Amino acid sequence: AEQGRWHDLQDLLVRELGDADTELMRMDLLGQLADLALEKLEQPETAIDYLRQAHELQPMDGEVTQELDALLRDAQRWYDVVEVLQAHLAALEGAGEETPLPVLVEVGQLSIKYLGDADRAIDCFKRVLELDSENVGALGGLADLYQESGEWQRAVDILDQALALADGPERGGILQRLGSLYRDQLDDEERARDYFELAVDESADLVAINALLADQGALEDKARWLELLELKLPQVSGEERFTTLRQVAAAKGESGDAAGAIIALEVCLEDVEGNVEVTQELAQLYQKDN
Repeated sequence: AEQGRWHDLQDLLVRELGDADTELMRMDLLGQLADLALEKLEQPETAIDYLRQAHELQPMDGEVTQELDALLRDAQRWYDVVEVLQAHLAALEGAGEETPLPVLVEVGQLSIKYLGDADRAIDCFKRVLELDSENVGALGGLADLYQESGEWQRAVDILDQALALADGPERGGILQRLGSLYRDQLDDEERARDYFELAVDESADLVAINALLADQGALEDKARWLELLELKLPQVSGEERFTTLRQVAAAKGESGDAAGAIIALEVCLEDVEGNVEVTQELAQLYQKDN
């Protein structure tokens, strides 16, 4: 019965939309219809249709653009996401408004990741760099393109340039990318390790942590091995967290820290109650530690 009332309301709003004679009225009714479709009728595709009509009426409207963008992403309609963002950018530029560079960078990144459209991406990144030659996002996007085309050294050069400009968590991600390039493409394990270490020191980058843990050198340095595991632990969950906790326990046990090993295994049991192997390991540690 309740759904029937919502459908009746939808029909009423559609009739009002047909009679609306101003753009402002149409925008308001389209917003109401989109909200009704999404929140009451659970019809995201219908909500998208109404928001697209609103966006066509006022492509400069930031709120409509954001709502439509979010729904299209949920539906993984990436071509439509890019079209909506580009229409929003074109409307702003046509009105003489300042170009929101993060949106332009995002269009470039989506064009690479989901559309495979290198030409569109290059155009976006070049436009950004014309306006802001030190834009880290655009430089990172160009590095992605060079990697896609196998131009490893050019990718490294661009990432070095981005690194000199970046701050905060961005630096860790760039350092990790440089480490991966030197390890996987340029066959320079030593430089790769240096970059991974810097990435870990900068932002505890998980990819860099795993790369170092896979390095035999870290395994030989027991103290560093344990540090890396403890940096990894807060960033993982499920089976990976369970495995990491057991590795932490083993490393602490080998270093003579029985109490630390016990704590790690007790946390294991909290995550996976009744695990026989962990229970046995704990019993042995309890005996050793009296």
